Amino acid sequence: MPREVRIGPDPEVIGTEGQIDDMVMALIEHANDAVVSVRQTFQSSLKDIGRQQPLLLLSSCETYLHKHQKLEMGHRIFLIQLMQAIVGEMGDRMPPLLAQRLVRLAAHEMTVKQEIIPEWQSAASGLLVACGNVYGDIVLQTLKDMYQPGVVPHYFVLKTLGDFAVSNYVAVVPSLSELIGRSLPMLGMIKHDNMRWVFAFAFAKFAEAILNYLANMDRATDKSITIDRFSESMFSAFEVFFKVWLNSREAKLRLQVVEALGVMSHVLSRDKLESLTPRLIPGMINLYKKFTSDMLPLTKGLCTVLDACTRGGDTMLEPQLEFMLNSLYPLLQYPPSFQDQAGMRNYNELLRCFEKLCNAFSDRLLAFMFIKLEQPEERSRVGALLVFKHLINACDENLRDKRELIVTGLKPLLEDQSLKVRQTLAQVIIAMGHHDYLHLEGGQTLLKFIVRQCALVEPCITIASKFDAGTLSTNALPVEQEVDDINSPKKRAGPEDVTVPQLRAMCDSILFMATKTISCMELVLWPFLFEFLVPFEYTEAVPTLCKCLTHLADKFSEAESDNYDIDFEANVNLPRPQEILARCVVLLHDAKYRRRGWELLRLLQAISVNLHEEVEELWDEVIPKMIAYLDLHLEGEEEWKPDAWEDLLLKFLSRSLDAINEEEWILEVGRALGRHYVLYPGDANARSMLSKCLGVVLRKSAKKDFIETHLDKVFLSVDHNSQVEREGCAKGIGFAASSHLDIVIERLQALQKQEMVRKSTGFLGMMKDKSESDVNRIKATLMLTYGYVTFYAPPQLITSRIEVNILATIMPHFANPRERLVKENLIRCVELIGKSLHDDHLNKEQKFVMHRRQEVLDHMEKYMQAEPLSGVTTRTRQLCIEACSTLVQLEPKLSDEQLHQLLQIAMSCVFDAALAPEDNKEQMELHRDARRSIDELLSIVVAKDCTAISLQNRFNQIQPWLTSATDHQREWVADHYYHMLQALYSEIRKHCKAGEQKPPFDGLGKFLADLVPRCADPVLAVRQNALRSVLLRVQQALAGELDEEDRMIDALDQLIERAEDGEAQSLFSVVNDLAKVLARKVAETELLGFLYPLLEGLLDRQCDSADGSCVVINGIFRLRGAELENETDAIIDALHAKMAMVSQERTHTGILRAIRTLATHHLELVTKKLLACDLPYPEHVVATWHTLAGDATLVEQIMKDLMAMLNTAQPYDAKDKFQLDRHATQPPMKAMCGLKEILSVEETGPLTKQYYAELLTVLLCRITCSVNLKASKGLSPGKDAVDGLRNFVDRSESTYIREALEAEDVDGWEMFMNETEMTEAIMIVVKAICESNPEAVPLLVASFDPVLKKVYDMQRIAGAAVYAEIINQQCAGHTNLINKLKNGLLSKLVDTNHVVRMLCIRGLGNVSSLPENHLRKHSTTVLSAMMNGMDDRNDPNDDITLEAMRGLSKIFAKVEEDAIRAILINISLRIRPCFDNPKPNVRGAAMELFGNLARFGDGPSKVPFLEQIHSNIITFLMHVEDDSVEIQVVVRAALKKLAPLLDSPELVECFDDHFKEGRTFHYGELLNDLSKLFIKLFPDKIGFYTMTAVNFFRCDWQPKLRANAVMLIGFLLGNLPDDHRGEITKEHVCGEMIRLLRDPNPQVRQRTAEAMSFMWEY
Repeated sequence: MPREVRIGPDPEVIGTEGQIDDMVMALIEHANDAVVSVRQTFQSSLKDIGRQQPLLLLSSCETYLHKHQKLEMGHRIFLIQLMQAIVGEMGDRMPPLLAQRLVRLAAHEMTVKQEIIPEWQSAASGLLVACGNVYGDIVLQTLKDMYQPGVVPHYFVLKTLGDFAVSNYVAVVPSLSELIGRSLPMLGMIKHDNMRWVFAFAFAKFAEAILNYLANMDRATDKSITIDRFSESMFSAFEVFFKVWLNSREAKLRLQVVEALGVMSHVLSRDKLESLTPRLIPGMINLYKKFTSDMLPLTKGLCTVLDACTRGGDTMLEPQLEFMLNSLYPLLQYPPSFQDQAGMRNYNELLRCFEKLCNAFSDRLLAFMFIKLEQPEERSRVGALLVFKHLINACDENLRDKRELIVTGLKPLLEDQSLKVRQTLAQVIIAMGHHDYLHLEGGQTLLKFIVRQCALVEPCITIASKFDAGTLSTNALPVEQEVDDINSPKKRAGPEDVTVPQLRAMCDSILFMATKTISCMELVLWPFLFEFLVPFEYTEAVPTLCKCLTHLADKFSEAESDNYDIDFEANVNLPRPQEILARCVVLLHDAKYRRRGWELLRLLQAISVNLHEEVEELWDEVIPKMIAYLDLHLEGEEEWKPDAWEDLLLKFLSRSLDAINEEEWILEVGRALGRHYVLYPGDANARSMLSKCLGVVLRKSAKKDFIETHLDKVFLSVDHNSQVEREGCAKGIGFAASSHLDIVIERLQALQKQEMVRKSTGFLGMMKDKSESDVNRIKATLMLTYGYVTFYAPPQLITSRIEVNILATIMPHFANPRERLVKENLIRCVELIGKSLHDDHLNKEQKFVMHRRQEVLDHMEKYMQAEPLSGVTTRTRQLCIEACSTLVQLEPKLSDEQLHQLLQIAMSCVFDAALAPEDNKEQMELHRDARRSIDELLSIVVAKDCTAISLQNRFNQIQPWLTSATDHQREWVADHYYHMLQALYSEIRKHCKAGEQKPPFDGLGKFLADLVPRCADPVLAVRQNALRSVLLRVQQALAGELDEEDRMIDALDQLIERAEDGEAQSLFSVVNDLAKVLARKVAETELLGFLYPLLEGLLDRQCDSADGSCVVINGIFRLRGAELENETDAIIDALHAKMAMVSQERTHTGILRAIRTLATHHLELVTKKLLACDLPYPEHVVATWHTLAGDATLVEQIMKDLMAMLNTAQPYDAKDKFQLDRHATQPPMKAMCGLKEILSVEETGPLTKQYYAELLTVLLCRITCSVNLKASKGLSPGKDAVDGLRNFVDRSESTYIREALEAEDVDGWEMFMNETEMTEAIMIVVKAICESNPEAVPLLVASFDPVLKKVYDMQRIAGAAVYAEIINQQCAGHTNLINKLKNGLLSKLVDTNHVVRMLCIRGLGNVSSLPENHLRKHSTTVLSAMMNGMDDRNDPNDDITLEAMRGLSKIFAKVEEDAIRAILINISLRIRPCFDNPKPNVRGAAMELFGNLARFGDGPSKVPFLEQIHSNIITFLMHVEDDSVEIQVVVRAALKKLAPLLDSPELVECFDDHFKEGRTFHYGELLNDLSKLFIKLFPDKIGFYTMTAVNFFRCDWQPKLRANAVMLIGFLLGNLPDDHRGEITKEHVCGEMIRLLRDPNPQVRQRTAEAMSFMWEY
């Protein structure tokens, strides 16, 4: 039964007589914690308790506030807000007496201070309103009592009345007349603006409450209330607000008054409202002059008034209409940006004002707007258009009969030059489209405006710039006035201005969306939009037009609508089908620009039947393929090739005309193309395409007059300043020549006479029609045209016309052309002529000799020699070389002198030209193209003469550049030479068959010697091309029959791939293998001719090349030295001489390797000399060690001597008796460095494996002795020893050691350098050996046996670590070693060094890893040693204790219960103090050990051990969320082991569930679940558990434990049933928890507050 609660009228706590009373008061007292997160938890806990004990919380807060009048303001505000929230949740469950007390408190808090403190008093006001939602009468009466007639109330009394009236209008409105009556007399008395503001606020809320009450009469308590009851009183207040308060200087007051007037106007009667409007409307509008920001309340108030005045079409505002329009309209001229949210809301409210006026005065409003459209100011026109857009969308019914008027009225704006006006007008037009305006007369004009905006061009693209570039994609320009307007200085685009791309994109979008989504627009747009396809000014809009027309055509076609068919005869304004085809094909040349290609092709396919029925089938087949081509090459991975696309388009046009096959239709296409030149001003690419298309049409035509007329049209329409147009013109005329050669030649000759003459007129001929430059440009076009005419002419005709009609015409122009343009096009003409006369072009039976070839070649050479070497800035070189390449192929062959001269001139003008700057992409491309032409020329020359003499001549010509000091010259020439050899070899394979005699190739030795340095060139391309050249040359000279396989030569291919790596070692490998091939392939007669020139390569300018030469020399010595017996002295003298001149160390090293055989005669002396050198060893000494180590006959003896020295030498000199100041001695340091270098050589691998154990023992002992040793000259003995171990691992192929030392989260190599981690690194090595190389373990044990007896501590530490880890690894299967290992460790338990003792304890603990029979045999001895280890008094850091516990844990996991039964409880008690050891590793080991004892807890020792579990389980739970992650893991594992002993499957399941791998762990959830289980399973232990947890409240070394403890107590006591709570010392526990609320740690305070929220029933 719930306790009866007595509630008194005075502040007192409605307590529970339990501990929760004090805890709630403590929480309230500390609720304003300085830490934000803690403060939030306090407040959350109070809210949780308040939901369960609302009376306690509300009364406690009330009492606390009553007693602490000077409480900090933030604290006070929170408590009031908390009470408000609880009251809101309680609803009608709150007792009336308590409600009265809270209302009294809130009223007091709200009015105790006369000055305004908004946050405090607003909170109190909110509490009052919350109480009033249930007890409206109490709150209303309280507010009335504080609002006495004739006395101005407190500010927040009125504020609360207003909020309360809206919140509970059912309770307030019946009494509202009384409140208004008290307020009206005071309105004239109030002088302060803040009080006026709150009165205005209150009256606005009163009016809103009245309107809500009348709108919800079903809830009303008084059905007789009508609006008339309040209209008179509201009118009185309205007059005061309007006449007096509205004129206040305070902006906020004026805004509130306006808002109040707006709402109150709906309560006034019509007569009263009408009487006020002559003053009200002007007064409100005039306020706009006083505001610069935050005008939304004013505009909303005005809109509300206008809504009240125009309801039902009321015209009471007619007298003020003109004033309103003139006053409000200027505000619409400044639309805010979309980022200004407040400004946008105000602007929309202004538009709604016009919407309200339109309901009653649509005619006058439209007339006013039309006048504003004619204003010169841009903002005026924009504002008017925005009004139109809003009215069209919002007032469709009112404007239905005025649509024609609106369409007509907007027409004057169609020519407006302002981009902002255009943008807004476009938005208005699309709004009109949605409402079906555009089908009216004049609608097409508006659509035309939209299309014009789609065709706008960015102002930065001018005609001049497009002409200069010749490749720009834009094909249309705005009309002249648009360009002027856009580029005007006054029209520069600002951040809020409209730009051309923005306007165009918007119109593109709205036109397509109108086509797609507005069904009433379809017949308006179709076929009307075709009118804009051809005109020039709409070129930019073509993609959008095509998209729209395609959509409509597809829709009509799918629906089989009659609207699809277009009657071009009836629609006289539409372009003819031929015009459409001509326009589309030309525009398709630039397919990527705005995706124009896709849209044009789809349109052509969609309207194919409308253009001509015969193309439908063809286009349905071809156009999808063309679209797929665009997808692949423009949006896919394939490279875009404009020429290939152009060919596709010309074939498309040709096949289309063939399909149509109507002469007149084809002629009309040609005429249309001829007329369309004016559509592409400045667009060279389009005009070029047009000329080619016209050429295709001319090729199809048979009418001579049409052909002649349009040939002239093509030539005379070309812009001779543009090379692109020139090419198009020449190709177009060439296409025509393929069918009408004689007509074309005749017209060209006529045009030459007509156009290439500088006509003179006027007095004395001083007036000239053409300048010399003009004539030269025309000449360039004409020369190029002759070339294409020759190329495209029928082969059977051109041979008879070439000498007489072509060459005779163009040859006079070769001499001294003054302009580059003429020269380059003459050269192009020559190339085309050469191609046309090639055997592949002519018929097989045709044989033609060009008699004037050498004359033309002379001109080409002269042109090349005239090019400056300062840089490649023109294409003249390239064009000349390409032309020469075509001429060289013609018969007869050039003489050697002619060919040598031609090649020398060509190569000099390209190779000697200065390299272009990297940032000058154009010049770089020109130079690259010139080199390609050289490549082609050389390939053609050697392919034409496949002899050794020809090849040698070519090599002699390029050799100066091949050995140049300039990288790019070597790179170019190596590439050219390789391609030249490739061409030669390819030609030989064509003409030679297997078994036939190859052409002889002499001088191979000299050739290879010259190329070998380049095979090691630092430039990758040079290396690879040199190797490729060597391969080809050897194949030509030595490979036997051409089809015969040779493995040595095949190996050269692999060297080419390996040469990609520019590292020195990789280059060495490549060149070394090259040497092997050459040594076997160079004949004995060629050997000296190869070797002596190769010695010069040691002095190559490039260091890598010199090294490569050295490598090849060494290879030759190694493989062919026996043949050089008689030349040895001379060769050595030469090497010594070169060494004196060589500065590169790598080259020195290579030479040293050539003399390493000397050591086979003087090994002892060489070794002593090396060891006598000072440390660090010089590079040449190190290199000598490496060289000696590479000889297997020498290295074994060297290794034995070095190990003996390291075993016997004194490692350091100790300067003090404690051996803290240790200095390394020199002999073992030098021996270690030598051994390190020996082990770094791969060839010592087998020997390292042979002496595996001895070497490893020496190295590990040396490492331990070298840690922290001091050495002079910055030497590091430890690093040298570790490096030696690294090399040992590599040589012995002990990758398992490296993997272990470099495993994730392990840096074993660095551990060796740290004295504290060194033993762990040794154990890692031993473990890896035991796992992967167990055969070495007996040898390792034997090798380390004497180490345990050595004098130096560090050496004994190494031995103990090795023995300990071998035992841990079960002796790698060699269990016969266990006695020796155990005895060795037991003997060192009394060692003077505590690290040795610790390692011995660890090793003995590792006995647990042995098989069961061995463990049983040795367990007694080992357990005794472990227990003694825990008592070691010389263990300052608990290291030995820690190892003993760890060892016991491992042993306990294996032995049986009877082995430790006698010591089980003793061990439990001895390790218990370690649970709270501040050292994580100590307490972790203790907890792990206790968890392992669980194995023995289910036997005879179960009862006493179970008590140990209960004693420790709370401690373990505290550490589940320990600061140490490792401890968390250990504790969780231990709990899972201990849980089964408690005989509760639920407990086991709980631990398994919460500790499940992969699950997100929540500590609070675990404690909550466990507390429930503890209460269920061990109710008699709850008191003990609780006090154990309370003891952790005093834990000062880890605050988190205090936090964990209080959380556990919260869950335990919160879940504890009533009948068990008497067993808990609640007063003590709760008192301690209250104390923790003042804990210095924020987490403790936070969890304490959280725990208290669970204890709301105490």
